[in-house]
Amino acid sequence: MQNKIAIPLAGAIIMMTIIIGLGIYYFYSDIGKKDMTKLTQTSQPKVETKNKQIPTRDQIAEQHKWNLGDMYATDADWEKDFQKIETEYLPKFSDYHDQLNNIQKLLACLKLADQTFMTLEKMNVYSSYKQTEDLSNAQASEMNSRNSTLRSKAGAVTAFMDPELIELPTDYLQSLTKNPDFRNYWHYFDTLTKRKGHVLSGPQEELLAKSQDLTGTFSNVFDKATAADIKFSTIKNSSGEDIQVSEAKYLSLLMDPDRNFRQRAATSMMAGYDSFKNALAENLNGQIKSNIFYAQTKKYNNALEAALATEFIPETVYNNLITTIDENLSPLHKFIALRKKVLKLDQIHGYDLYVPLVADINQDIPYETGKKMIIDALAILGADYTDILKQGLENRWVDVYETKNKESGASAWSAYGYHPYVKMNYDNNIDDVSTLAHELGHAVNFWYSQKEQPYPTSSYTVFNAEVASTANELLMTRYLINNAKNDEEKLFYLNQLATTIYRTLYTQTMYSQFEKLIHNRVENGEALSVDSLNQIWSDLIVKYDGPNYVIDDFYKIGWARIPHFYYNFYVYKYATAISAANQLVKNISDNQPGAREKYIEFLSAGSSDYPVELLKKAGVDMTTSEPIKNLIRDFDKIVDQMEIILQKQGKI
Repeated sequence: MQNKIAIPLAGAIIMMTIIIGLGIYYFYSDIGKKDMTKLTQTSQPKVETKNKQIPTRDQIAEQHKWNLGDMYATDADWEKDFQKIETEYLPKFSDYHDQLNNIQKLLACLKLADQTFMTLEKMNVYSSYKQTEDLSNAQASEMNSRNSTLRSKAGAVTAFMDPELIELPTDYLQSLTKNPDFRNYWHYFDTLTKRKGHVLSGPQEELLAKSQDLTGTFSNVFDKATAADIKFSTIKNSSGEDIQVSEAKYLSLLMDPDRNFRQRAATSMMAGYDSFKNALAENLNGQIKSNIFYAQTKKYNNALEAALATEFIPETVYNNLITTIDENLSPLHKFIALRKKVLKLDQIHGYDLYVPLVADINQDIPYETGKKMIIDALAILGADYTDILKQGLENRWVDVYETKNKESGASAWSAYGYHPYVKMNYDNNIDDVSTLAHELGHAVNFWYSQKEQPYPTSSYTVFNAEVASTANELLMTRYLINNAKNDEEKLFYLNQLATTIYRTLYTQTMYSQFEKLIHNRVENGEALSVDSLNQIWSDLIVKYDGPNYVIDDFYKIGWARIPHFYYNFYVYKYATAISAANQLVKNISDNQPGAREKYIEFLSAGSSDYPVELLKKAGVDMTTSEPIKNLIRDFDKIVDQMEIILQKQGKI
C-alpha cells in the first residue's frame, strides 16, 4: 500500500469523522528509503543473513500472531457486511438528497453515514491485514480490492452532503452545534461553517473529486519511474563483490566504512535520477500546478493555505517551523563538525552523513525481553497506560515475526469498537524494540480515543497522529540512555537520538522549505526547470549542513528522489510531531503538575477539537517557536554529551 494519505476534496462524508478510518494507518520503514518514508527514528538497515530460513505462518506460535478473528470469525462474516453495505446502506442515501434541511432526516442521514463508514473501516482493517499476512493470498487480495472499490462508491454516494449542508444558513449550522441530538456532530458542523467559502456546488465538487484520478497521475508516474524505469549501476565493494545499487539498499551502502565505495554508491544513485531529470522536473512541475489549481478553485490564497486547511492548521505553524530552524542552524553545524572530527575528514560530503559514528552494540533482544523494556520505559505514563500495553502484548494484538510472504515493515491500525492491531517483523534487535514502542504508541492512542469518543470524533488528524508514537520512542531512548551499562552503549543511544533529530527536525524542515519555495515560484508565474530545482535544492543543503559540508554537483539532483513532494505539503508534520512530542515528554519527565493527565486526555481526545487546540490543552503551543527551540536546545546538549564521551575515549 502506498505510504501516503490522501483526503478527497468532495467524496468524503464528514471529513473529521473518517479522516483516519478509511485507510489511514501508520507505516514504519527504515529511514533512508527515499530519505524518510515515516517518522521513525533510529532504524539502521538490517544485515541480510545468507541462507536464513524464513518460517511459514503455521510455524509461528499462536500467541505471536494477531487474532483477526476478534473482528470477523470467518471471511463469510466479512462478506455479509459487504453485501449489507452494497445492497442496504448505500441505496438509502438517495432518500436524503435535497432533504438535509429537515432536522429529522439530517440526523438519520448522519447516523446512516456513521454505520456505513464504521462498517467499512472494520472491513478495511480485516481485509488489508489479512492480505498483509501473506501477500500471495489471492482471496485476501481480492477482498481488499473489492473493499477499496466499495469505499470509493460510498464516497461518491455521500458526496452530496457537505455541499448541501454548507448551502444552509450559517446561523442554522451553528445552532446544530448546540442541539443535544447532534452533540456527537458539533465539531463537524463547526468545521463546515469554517469551510463555507471553500466548498463549491455539489456538481462542481463531484467534478473536482473525479479529476483527482487524473491529477494523481503525477505521483503514479514518480512511483513507476523510480521503482521500475530508473536503472542504477552495479559497483564493487572492498571485497570485490558486485553490488547492485538500489533505493532499498542505498542507506546501508552509505553506512559502509569504505569512503570510496560510499562515493561510488552515491554517484550511481544520483546518476540514475539524473538520467530522468527533465521528465522528473516536468512531472514535479505538474504536481505543483495541480496543487495550485485545486487551491485556486477552492478559493484559497495559495497552495500552502489550501493544504493546511484540510486539518485547520494555521500558516503560522508552518512558517514558524521554517523561521525557527533558519535561525538555529548552529547546533546542526556543530553536529556535522563532530562527524568530521570522528571520521577524521577534511570535509564532509553527502556520502559521509550516514556512516555510523559509533559501532553497533549488537544486542540480541528476544521479544519477551523487548516487551519488558518497553513497559519499563513507558511506566512514567502511569499504570493505566502500561496496563493497556500489557493487555495488547499478551492478548494477540501484535503480529510479531517475519513469515514467508508477509508484508515488510511495521504498522498499527484499528477499527472503531475493536482493539487495535500492530504488525511487526521483529528480529531481536534494539531498532525493533524502538519500532514496537512507536507502533504501540499509535495503538494506545487508538484505544484511548475510541474508548472516550463517539465514532464521529474518534479519529484524529495526521498532524497529531505521530505525536503519540514519537513520544513513546523518545521515552524509550531516554530510558536506554539512562540505563546504559557503559560509555560505549550510552554513546550509541545518544548518537541514535541525535541522528533522529537531524533527520526528522532539520532534514524534514529543509524539505518543507524547498516545497514552499518551488510552489511560490510557480504561483509567481516563474517556470521550474532542472537548473532552478537543482539551485534551490543545493542552496538549502549548503545552508543547513554548514561550513564543514561540501556539496558535490551530482547531489544537486537530490530533490528528484523525494516521494513526499507529491503529497502536498506533508513533510512538515514530521518536524512538528517530534517537536510537540519532545515537549510533552519533557513536561512529563520533569513532573510538571498535571502533565501526565493532560497527555492522557490528549490521547483520548480524537478530533473533538482542532489539532492545534488539542495540543495546547496538552501543554504544547505549536503556533509558537518554543517547542521547536526546546528540541534544538536538547539536540545541542546531546551533541555536547557525545563530544565529552568521544574525548574521554580518545576518539577526537
